[in-house]
Amino acid sequence: MTNQHRHLRRWILCWAFLVGLCGVGTLLIADELGERPVVDESWSSFRGDAQLTGVARTRLPEHLKLRWKYVSVDGAPGSAAIVGDAVYQPLLDGALVCLDLKTGEKRWSYASREEVKANSFLPGFKSSPLVTESMVVVGDEEGWLHGIDRATGKGVWTFETGAEIISSPTLVKALEKPAVVVGSYDNCLYCVDLSTGTQNWRVETEGYVNCTAAVAEGVTFVAGCDEKFHVIDLKSGQESGLLPMKTYLIASPAVIGDEVYVGTYTGEVVALNWKTLETRWRYALGDRPYEVHSSAAVTEDLVIVGGQDKNIHAINRHTGERVWVVPTRGHVDSSPVVCGERVYVGSKDGNLYELAVLNGEVLSKNYIGRNVTASAAVGEGALVIGASTSSGEVHCYGD
Repeated sequence: MTNQHRHLRRWILCWAFLVGLCGVGTLLIADELGERPVVDESWSSFRGDAQLTGVARTRLPEHLKLRWKYVSVDGAPGSAAIVGDAVYQPLLDGALVCLDLKTGEKRWSYASREEVKANSFLPGFKSSPLVTESMVVVGDEEGWLHGIDRATGKGVWTFETGAEIISSPTLVKALEKPAVVVGSYDNCLYCVDLSTGTQNWRVETEGYVNCTAAVAEGVTFVAGCDEKFHVIDLKSGQESGLLPMKTYLIASPAVIGDEVYVGTYTGEVVALNWKTLETRWRYALGDRPYEVHSSAAVTEDLVIVGGQDKNIHAINRHTGERVWVVPTRGHVDSSPVVCGERVYVGSKDGNLYELAVLNGEVLSKNYIGRNVTASAAVGEGALVIGASTSSGEVHCYGD
């Protein structure tokens, strides 16, 4: 054996050893603020990351196979989180359930209230959960934000806002201690300490905060029902930028670099430079003001979004020009998720659509239930999505 062959053999053995430690195709991301590393293939929050790009970091099989179904009483309008071997699914009946990713068996269930008055209902969860190494954080429809122990499902703290929480919490890493930002229908955006549930700061807007706040480069972005786009400094809670939009902003903003992409109530998708507060382009869904509730998935070249025109639109990210459009038979309020060369999005026609990113070809349709408004969670080699109607089923697809 030559020296060259010996060196090559040693390199291969070393590489194999490292793969055995880390797992094939897996990266570890260290949290800057003391949260232990999480596996990069997870889907730990709404839209998959703090920039809300809607791009998965895992692989799905070429043909999705149903692993299991979980039936809820009142449906699942919120998106799940997938971390490790567990699914964290919010339900409208007032439960957040932790399910085994492989079997769908329930590990624990957390109720939005410990005590319920006679003839009353538990406040439901429409918000999607944020999952960290030790905590699960989620908001309910009566305005309480819940911090839950991830291992046991026991409550750690609650934080009260003044109205319903539709917004999903986003992890903040720019402060001395880990925190979350979350919006409320009391017109405010809150920054809350992750470990204690105490308020760091509050910013009041002039309308409901329906969207999930994106986080990047030490600031957070809020597209509000006050018809304004807000840029807020995470340390001070002070507004550092404001752009009037002249329309409601229901969808959550997605951020790549200096640019933000967000849909509007008047049927447009808008590309903004958040540093200069200039509009780069506007894309109209059609000749009528169809509302955009869907949050965009953003790749290197495309912005993919659903609309209440019942279509799924792919837009050139650089020019704002139409690339392809795929019709469905219902409003598309679900937010698309890109995984490799495919995109997954639900429709109110009850189907989960699997499309080719390149040209929009419909690769498959899977019936989920009568009303699919939730977005898919795609992580750890699986896809989880639920239907919003009563007795709605949560479906898990994978190998």
